[in-house]
Amino acid sequence: MLKIRFRSSGDITGVMREAAIDLDQLPQDMAAQFSGIARFIQRSGKTGAPAGAARDVGQYEIEIIDGPHSTWVGYSQMAIPEQVLPLVQHLKRIAKPAKL
Repeated sequence: MLKIRFRSSGDITGVMREAAIDLDQLPQDMAAQFSGIARFIQRSGKTGAPAGAARDVGQYEIEIIDGPHSTWVGYSQMAIPEQVLPLVQHLKRIAKPAKL
């Protein structure tokens, strides 16, 4: 059971947004695509959020929850790996303003 949590911040609007998906609840083709991206993130374990990134540049946090294991990565808008981009684009579309 793979779940993905997402948080975006720091873009020009300044609004923090969040989304979460359970791959078991997605259409099979989308779940397969996002599962592959999640595995890439788990293997790479790298973050692409450089220290001191500009405040108007989007910052994205992704957490992959795989049963009892969790992997967290952070990317700046300027450093998202090409392989991860389809997932980030989907999560940005479904993200809602974060509750304070």
